[in-house]
Amino acid sequence: MTHGISPYRVEGFINPVQVAWLLSFTTWMPFSVWVPVMICLSFILIVLLAKKRSHWILLSFPFVFGLSMGSLDAFLWVPARLLGGWGLSLLTLKPQLGLLLIPLQLVEWWRQRNWREIISFSFSCLLLWGIPTLIQPLWIKDWLTALPPMSTRTTVAASIAGFSALTGFIWLYILLFVIVLVVLLISKSRSFYVAAMFSPSIWPSDWIICAEFATWRFTLLSWFLVPTGLSPNGAQFYWLLGLLVWMEQNPGTVHKFFKKLKQLSVSLRPDIR
Repeated sequence: MTHGISPYRVEGFINPVQVAWLLSFTTWMPFSVWVPVMICLSFILIVLLAKKRSHWILLSFPFVFGLSMGSLDAFLWVPARLLGGWGLSLLTLKPQLGLLLIPLQLVEWWRQRNWREIISFSFSCLLLWGIPTLIQPLWIKDWLTALPPMSTRTTVAASIAGFSALTGFIWLYILLFVIVLVVLLISKSRSFYVAAMFSPSIWPSDWIICAEFATWRFTLLSWFLVPTGLSPNGAQFYWLLGLLVWMEQNPGTVHKFFKKLKQLSVSLRPDIR
């Protein structure tokens, strides 16, 4: 854009135009300088969000992999978690994350009658998307055209949806994601990491969404999954990170499940003690 060229004419650029505008302010800085600056800022943001758990997410594969790929997830996810409606609007720039948190957070604010945050979110979205559209009316159309098809995103998703690469039932997994999200909304659950397990479009680096709940088990499992996550049809096993976080956050439910499972096995095999 600094050279008067539409970013959507540059092969491989699929970010919203707002991202190109924001990053254009860093072009005065040599790239060799910007990289360590971005890394330091990412570290600071994670520490602000995860606090005492920071070291576990900083040592995890999703964070390290995200830095190596130049991911801006921390710059979107952390404000969304800490700055209310103003920060939540930033997740609209990355739908694969916004689909997880935005509906759950908006419904929670609605149930709390927290109109202030809902209005803040609506107004910030209007500014974030309205101003670029006034300046470049066709950018949304160009952006959608530049995006890879959902079938491509889903088959390499770091979630259960990634199994569509093996089965071909892409829309079945998308429907499953919608069902899970609706169930979470109805049940008043904010377990966005459960929805992430079924997300039709999520990358290994996106699992920094578990930063607030990361433990040594999360870090260890994230590296254990590296051999599968880097293969074209193997990233789907990263849904195990979401399952691990859910189990750690709901130990009572997990204990009851295994207790009933043991009771069932005993009833089927009376000779087992």
